[in-house]
Amino acid sequence: MDIYFWSDEKYRFLSNFYMRPQECRGVVWPSNEHFFQGMKTDDATWRERIRACVNAGKAKQLGRKVPLISNWDTVKFDIMREGLRAKFSHPDLRASLIATGDAALYEDSPYDKIWGTGTLMGRGPGKNLMGALLVELRKALITDQSQNPTATSQTQ
Repeated sequence: MDIYFWSDEKYRFLSNFYMRPQECRGVVWPSNEHFFQGMKTDDATWRERIRACVNAGKAKQLGRKVPLISNWDTVKFDIMREGLRAKFSHPDLRASLIATGDAALYEDSPYDKIWGTGTLMGRGPGKNLMGALLVELRKALITDQSQNPTATSQTQ
């Protein structure tokens, strides 16, 4: 089974735009998109402006204007991984990601050819890096759960 989470409301929780507060680096961010965009810069004022955005779309728009950290292209994938780990530390979101089983995950955003597929409900020209990172995280969470089942149940 394939899951296209940009267009399917049932799986919208997989999207970076899903509004669910998460703590990263000692700060609570309204969504993983807010965190990701905020990490593009070292400027505390820009970071706070991004964190204060009313939705993830506004955070992304603002993130396009920030002065980038010098090594952004090198660290952005690790930052996304860090944010996803924080987001899916919520027991219900973790369980929902694990429940996707072995399904292929696609961010079928027609607007994003890096993190998404670049086409709606399909496997377009995009790299689908978000789908790949979510599958990577899902595998790690399943492994953690099987190796330490009491830790998972204690957090719920």
